[in-house]
This record gives sequence, structure tokens and C-alpha cells, in this order.
Amino acid sequence: MQDALREATVQGKIVNAKRKLQPGDRFGNRVILRLASVEPELWLARCKCGLEQELRRDRLETTTECFECAIKARQTDYSGEVHHWWKVIEPAPQRPGQSRGFYWRCECLGCGKIYERQIGHVRSGRTKSCVHCKGKFEH
Repeated sequence: MQDALREATVQGKIVNAKRKLQPGDRFGNRVILRLASVEPELWLARCKCGLEQELRRDRLETTTECFECAIKARQTDYSGEVHHWWKVIEPAPQRPGQSRGFYWRCECLGCGKIYERQIGHVRSGRTKSCVHCKGKFEH
């Protein structure tokens, strides 16, 4: 019993007697690098994308990847779709304060110009063409 308790201590404090975490342990797409803090118990972990984060033990056990990787995995590819007078080309670079995948580069089929548009507006028909072609093609 004392050996198990001794193994579950770091710098003389009990970390968690349930299961000893160590560098190299994997939780989904994360790998533990080292113990970052004893009080509170924080572990430095690296996601598959290279992002290093200090996480509590419960967060390590319940999440398998960082927020950005989770968003990227759920993101739908709209490339090549045509909605009204827009052809969707690619995701636009992320702007400060925006969610990833919110804006996409779209080509107006009326004039050929490229614009960044909210994908939800393009797909729903709220935005049907660019400002230059508005009224020419919409009915």
C-alpha cells in the first residue's frame, strides 16, 4: 500500500491514487509531456497539431484534442458548391474574433469577382450575388 501511495506522489504531495499519469501517456490525440503544477494538478500535454496546453486531470480524461482540432474535424467542406449566383471556393483566413469556417471565399458567377461571404448567408439565399450584380440576376 505504501509503495502505491509513494508512486502516486509528486514532490511529496498526493496527486491521485487512482492511476498514475506519466510523460508519454496518451489521451486521444494528446500526449502528456510532464507535470506542470502540483497544486492544482496540471499536466502539460501536446495535441496532434502541436499545441501545448496545461490541463487539469479531468480535462485530459474527457477531451481527446484541442478546440481547434475538434472544430476542424467537424467542419464541413463546402468547396465547389453553387448557391444562387455564388460558387464557394475555399475557407477564408480566420479573422480576429471569428469562428473558424464562418467566412468562405466565394466567386460571383455574374461578374467573376471573389468575395469573402458568410457561408450561412450564401447557403440560405440571404446573399444571392455581389453588390455589382444585385438585381441583374436575382428574381
